[in-house]
Amino acid sequence: MSVESAAIGAAGRTLAALVKPTRPAWHTPIGSKLERRAAYLRHAQACAQLVLASGWQLESGRHGLRAALYVARPVLTEYLAAASATLQSLTEVRLVATPEVRTRAETLADTANAAHNGDAELQAYRDASAAYLALVQAELGYAVRWWQAHRRLGAWWRARPDRQGARRLQREAAAAAS
Repeated sequence: MSVESAAIGAAGRTLAALVKPTRPAWHTPIGSKLERRAAYLRHAQACAQLVLASGWQLESGRHGLRAALYVARPVLTEYLAAASATLQSLTEVRLVATPEVRTRAETLADTANAAHNGDAELQAYRDASAAYLALVQAELGYAVRWWQAHRRLGAWWRARPDRQGARRLQREAAAAAS
């Protein structure tokens, strides 16, 4: 083997080692921001599925016992699967989350479980979900920071048509009232 071919082979192996990824693309590092994000997302989705699956209880109360028994088995199966997914995702969040996110996740799961009781509980679930997502965004660093004026101005500019429409409706209401 000549010196040139040995040098080319060594350079090729070095270049291949530099270009080759250090871990597979599907691998999420343990304890990383990506792992926490995935756990938080799974928990929010599982709670939403639990709320949707528990809607049958409201409907069964409105249509009587016979209709409720007719649809009970597949709906109950879906509800139990959603409840199981919620508990699994809550356990995962408990493993990776900070204490503040952990308490908000538990509150979200509790309100999702009680959301079938009526409109007040459903609104409590919506409030808990919004609080959970706001805390998760701040914890993961997705929230707008005070020094990111370009992101604040962008959000303000995108909301501009809504503000203009609200002003137009106020003017029309004032004109109609006078």
